[in-house]
Amino acid sequence: MSKLCSKCHYLGQPKQPHFFANFYFGLGFVIGGLIIYLGGSNYGNFDLIRFIVAVIFFLIAAISFRYYAKGSVICPKCGNKNMLPLDDAEALKLIKEYDLRPGENAVDKNEQESESTSPSQTT
Repeated sequence: MSKLCSKCHYLGQPKQPHFFANFYFGLGFVIGGLIIYLGGSNYGNFDLIRFIVAVIFFLIAAISFRYYAKGSVICPKCGNKNMLPLDDAEALKLIKEYDLRPGENAVDKNEQESESTSPSQTT
C-alpha cells in the first residue's frame, strides 16, 4: 500500500521502523515463552526463573503485536513518521500541487527556482 510523506513528498512504499513491527517476530516470542514456561521439569527455584523469562518473552511479543496492529511505518527517504494514505485530502492536494509519481521525491518550489537561476557549468 503506497503512502505519501508529508515532509519530503515521497510517494511510494513506506518501510517498517524496526523488526518489532513484524507479526512473526511476536509469534515466535509467544511460542518461545510457552516452551520456556511449560517445558522442563520442576527444579524448585528454577520455576521462578522460567516464569520471569517467559514473562519477558510475552512482553516483547506484546510490543511487537502492538506495532504490527498499529501499522507503524516511516518514510524510507527522510524517516518521517507522518505518512499519509493516498485517499487522504491532504495527500491528494500534495499530489496535484507537486505532480507526484510513485517512487519519486518532489523538489520544493524554492529549489526549482534556485536551480533555474543558477548558471549551468559545461565542460
